[in-house]
Parts: sequence; structure tokens; C-alpha cells
Amino acid sequence: MHISPSVRCALACLMLGLGACTTQPAGPQASTPPSGPCDVVAVPPNYDIPPARLDETMQQLAHATRCAIQFSPPTDRSFDAVPVNAVHGQVSIRRAVRQAIAGTGIVVQQETADSITLSR
Repeated sequence: MHISPSVRCALACLMLGLGACTTQPAGPQASTPPSGPCDVVAVPPNYDIPPARLDETMQQLAHATRCAIQFSPPTDRSFDAVPVNAVHGQVSIRRAVRQAIAGTGIVVQQETADSITLSR
């Protein structure tokens, strides 16, 4: 029976009680820092935002980082009152936005290192 190196590493870590094993490749991609404010993981460490209106949730998320959250078209105020999901966990604002809008009919239209644009 062949056991893959990643499974062997996981078993060794489990037996030794160490969490230092990784199956990530070594090299530049393993230590590349986030490219912009929209990639930074939440500070404080965990989001704990209850279900609320889209505008309120997006304001809290944008306030936690310097990532701009925009709507397309920018003058469409019908986005504001859309109910969105709770956001929990230690995630980037990109993932937090996706948690919030899942199942609402609102989608991420465009992303850059500094902004996220939502549309219907």
C-alpha cells in the first residue's frame, strides 16, 4: 500500500502533536503577502457580523480594512436594504463579502487589490 507524502506528514504531525507540517509548495507563492487591502485577513482576528442590511454589512467590512466596496451602478440605492447573511470567521474581506451575499442575487462583478464591485 502506497501512502502519499502529504498523508505521511499529516500522520506524523498528528502523532507528534505538531501543527508545523504543510503540503504547500516551498517558494515565492508560499510566502507572498496579500496584494492589497481586499486580501488582508480580518483584524480583529474574527468577523462576527449578524445578518443585516447589505449597506450596513458592507460598511462594517470596508471599515475593518481599506478595501472599497462599490455598487454598480453607483446610483442604485435599491442595494441598501437587501438582507444579507451573517459573516463569521477569520477570512479576507473577499470571502466575507461572498459569505454575506450568498443566495441574495447580488454578485461580485469586479475585484481589484483595492476594491470590490457588486451588482445584480
